[in-house]
Amino acid sequence: MLRRLIIAWGALAMSAVLSYPLITGLAFNGFGLNRRENVSPGVWVVGLIAVGICLLTGGVALGITALRPRDARGVSYILGAMLLRMSVPLLALAMLSQKLDELGLVKFSLQLVPYYLIMLAIETLLSLWIGSATDADTATASGKELSHGR
Repeated sequence: MLRRLIIAWGALAMSAVLSYPLITGLAFNGFGLNRRENVSPGVWVVGLIAVGICLLTGGVALGITALRPRDARGVSYILGAMLLRMSVPLLALAMLSQKLDELGLVKFSLQLVPYYLIMLAIETLLSLWIGSATDADTATASGKELSHGR
């Protein structure tokens, strides 16, 4: 289970690294904000903040999903991970968007929303992968315990 969690964290981080230049470049050039000039350092800083928020919350949610109890309480852990995964980036969007825009940096929402959607999709698939493996391991372990008890 721990091995799958580490692999999932690596896959999530790799998706963040690969999507960072693509989304930041699209937010600057693709949405018509400044087509003739080079990308300013502020755009990359805002993109780094956006991808960091999504990567951190996605990683924590994966950890909660992987380390949840295997009884009826496990569902509440998964729902809590979902709440964390969805609320923190949206709260950051609400709180930081205006402040970063006032500093003259490129629109924070143009970068956070694509990162949020990409990371949410990848984290959901990875959670299913982790959850199915740990549930199968639990069922196998309990089956072995039953067979040894006979």
